[in-house]
Amino acid sequence: MATKLPTTKESRNFEDLVTCKICLKHFVDPRLLPCSHTYCFGCICKAASYTNGDFMCPLKDGTTVQQNQINSLRLNHAMAEVVKMVFDDYKQNNNPPSNSGGDRQRFKENMILVSGLPLDISEEHLLDKLWKVFSTVGNIKINQETKGASIDLFRKIDNKPPLNGTATITFEREESVVKAIEKYNGKCVPILNNNQIYVKKSEVTTGGNYATGLVHPSPNSTELKVWVKIEKRLARKEEFTCTIDIDDLKKRVFKEQNDRDLYEAYYRNQPLGPGERVPSGTTSDQPIVLRNIKPQPPEPGGPSPVTPKPVSAPEPFVSTDYHIIVDCSNIFIGSQTIRDPTTGATQKNPAIRVNVKNLVRVVENDKLKIYIKTRIAGGSKPPENLPVWKEWASCGYKCIVIERSVSGPEDGVDEMLHAQILQLLHIYKDTQTRSQVLVLVTGDGNINGGRTSFLQSVESVLTSNWSVELWSWERSLSQHFLSTQRFFPSRMTIKYLDSYRNDITFIQKPREN
Repeated sequence: MATKLPTTKESRNFEDLVTCKICLKHFVDPRLLPCSHTYCFGCICKAASYTNGDFMCPLKDGTTVQQNQINSLRLNHAMAEVVKMVFDDYKQNNNPPSNSGGDRQRFKENMILVSGLPLDISEEHLLDKLWKVFSTVGNIKINQETKGASIDLFRKIDNKPPLNGTATITFEREESVVKAIEKYNGKCVPILNNNQIYVKKSEVTTGGNYATGLVHPSPNSTELKVWVKIEKRLARKEEFTCTIDIDDLKKRVFKEQNDRDLYEAYYRNQPLGPGERVPSGTTSDQPIVLRNIKPQPPEPGGPSPVTPKPVSAPEPFVSTDYHIIVDCSNIFIGSQTIRDPTTGATQKNPAIRVNVKNLVRVVENDKLKIYIKTRIAGGSKPPENLPVWKEWASCGYKCIVIERSVSGPEDGVDEMLHAQILQLLHIYKDTQTRSQVLVLVTGDGNINGGRTSFLQSVESVLTSNWSVELWSWERSLSQHFLSTQRFFPSRMTIKYLDSYRNDITFIQKPREN
């Protein structure tokens, strides 16, 4: 049966799927890296030529392919088929793809430029705060490769710290741009340190879709002549060799940083944020005006002016729903792998068992019981383990239990748990008034050969504005989860069960004959 190509509504996400993140064109000879990212074979070879023959994944997940391994990278057959399908469809409709990145120019119409952002918080926290603020007006576009939001922070022109307080945000729909401007332009936002921010439709063209949180140099373009005046002085003309932002204009006008901080820029009585581009239509009659924002001293004999401190509006209380999913087999097997304190070697003790009630107490310790909406435990049921499921049931957990397969792996159980997570996503859609948290107890990060996986489920949850609390034995934890956490540092936490080993495990005594 022929595969249906995406509709117009889906086309942008689909373009990300079939686009190489190096050349920003449709894949040619797509090769699959050990970290599951895909790039054109030619792009890999070219990039490797600049790094002594080794290829480092541009998404900075720590993956490095040695020079002698590049030629043996597997072809991503699924991606090659999708790209072929795209070209066949274009031929059928007499509309061949340009493959030049021009399609990404359309994203500019759904992009806003935000300026006036706080400079005293980390990049990771700023990205997370921007997502929380602007997701209230519409869906922010998700990069399909990184699973992160399309939010880009800008540095100074030399691309060195610090940030310049400016960011671009790309929405899925253009109407979200209008809502963002109406709701936040010129407003003090409590979650952004009560800074007064400025929001406008962006004129910045990035030339492609960048991964979540990448920091780019401020946009530059052509030669510019700017008329500028300091308040209560005559206007003057300044010439620049490239398009600049307001910060750069202030540097030209004022030599001292203290003087720059005392002035705000306006054009036609509209405020211009620190990182906004200087408009090109200035004249001697309509220059950029730099207004002094320093409080004026009181007149002689008059009362001292009292400047009221801005009062931050309290953020609305958002209650939290918890959904606990336990992969019993993974936790049970992981508990039996221990480290010898004398030799440091890893060894397995098959007599170790998990104390279910104590494990539940650890995982649920900091959560109000009334907010735990879901409790599910899954695994297999050989006869000797039947009492374990009674213990889970007595703790209020729904048990998903199937017969253990002859081959050993419990793919069927895992896939049932994956389905439960996706079902929860469908049921608990409200993430604005209620915070949703998946509490996942497993270290299993296997890709599963294209089938559903816990890793895929976690990524789906995070990109749906949920948070994730992952519990695992340290030696059982897949490195894929650590890579995912780097993209969602404030919404994904990893907790190790090793600290509670003495409380949640015990040695089963041998049965007497």
